[in-house]
Amino acid sequence: MVHTPASLLSHCGRRLLIVAVAACLLATPAARAAGTVAGRYLPDVDYGRGSLVVGSDGNVYRALDAAKGKDPVAAKDATWQLAHAAFDMTLDVPGRFDSIEKAFAFIAGATISDTATVTVQLAPGTYQLTRSLVVGHSNGQRVTLKGGKDPGKYVVKNGDGNAIVVSSGLDIAMEGFVIDGNDSTANGVMIENHSSTVLRNLVIKDFRMGVSVGRGSHLEAEDVKITSKRGNAGVHAFAGSDCVLRTCSATLQANPRSTEITFGFAAWFSSTMECDDCTSTGWHDGFFCGNAGSLDLQRCSAIMNRVGASTYLDSSLRAVECTFEGNKTYGMNLHDGTASVVSCRFIDNRDIAIRSYGASMVDFRGRPCEISGSPVGVQSIASGVFVGVKPTIRGDGRLSDIYKYEMPDDAVFQFEK
Repeated sequence: MVHTPASLLSHCGRRLLIVAVAACLLATPAARAAGTVAGRYLPDVDYGRGSLVVGSDGNVYRALDAAKGKDPVAAKDATWQLAHAAFDMTLDVPGRFDSIEKAFAFIAGATISDTATVTVQLAPGTYQLTRSLVVGHSNGQRVTLKGGKDPGKYVVKNGDGNAIVVSSGLDIAMEGFVIDGNDSTANGVMIENHSSTVLRNLVIKDFRMGVSVGRGSHLEAEDVKITSKRGNAGVHAFAGSDCVLRTCSATLQANPRSTEITFGFAAWFSSTMECDDCTSTGWHDGFFCGNAGSLDLQRCSAIMNRVGASTYLDSSLRAVECTFEGNKTYGMNLHDGTASVVSCRFIDNRDIAIRSYGASMVDFRGRPCEISGSPVGVQSIASGVFVGVKPTIRGDGRLSDIYKYEMPDDAVFQFEK
């Protein structure tokens, strides 16, 4: 448990605060009906079901059943549940609680002060799930499921279904552990129905999707590494969701066949995704936005995918100081979408560096983009448009043509003078 330093609260001041918190909770009709007991916990008092007491840590607890001699702050088998967290607290698993589920059940109905945090702290080891771990809290922006600085020492192993689920408008932060799918056909983290999740320093491996964000949900992720032997997506956002990602990576270890559509980072159906210093390797599409989705890439890398980045059906892509290298067909492919390309590099993409198809437009900005090592630098098909600052294009030694295109009558190049 984390206690308030004596320098912050005098003994007298602490007692006054405890009494005030208890009085506030006891003022509710439900509390009065339960016959609750005011004041601090005393080991020799019989507490009836529904009793509210203030623990030695200054937090308020509710009895789930009759209790005597079982300290709500320390007892492992205490029949108490947190009612209000006024001060920071740490719930140890498997110290005080046998499982992660029991720790979250303990705080499920509690309120958490704006100045308090609750940490569900894992000990080093492996935690085998038998079913989906459903986590989150109505004040979940102040709740963290935490491992340590070395995630490999804290492993949550998936059982059946999605490994970790955040739903029903709840929030949670998670950091410092591995989520191991063992080639699961489900998802590592499922965030849905207007929920919010913060992920930090995590490893997510061997799931169909590393993180799925849906139906108006929000994801913030930093230093998250996603790997899969044969997954469909690293981070997948859809249905009006939004994601902000920093220093994240998604790697598919077995490259897909041309008929397999997989995505490192994808934003679909009016979803948005911001990626800063992220890397995508081995997927069909390293970065993808479709059906009115949007991607904002800053200093990202798409390496050895089939397509580095692509748009589809009224989607928008912005790439700033990004690198698209060694992709097996296109560095960037637009199909009915727009792209703002700012000071990027396209290196050794096998067929075409950038292709614009149909009702698509590529707008080059910043210093001239560098394109090298591809048989075709930029290609316009069916009136695909290229505008802005003319890129610097170097052939691969086999072809010296600066620009090539299949339908010259329809090609549109409108570079600035």
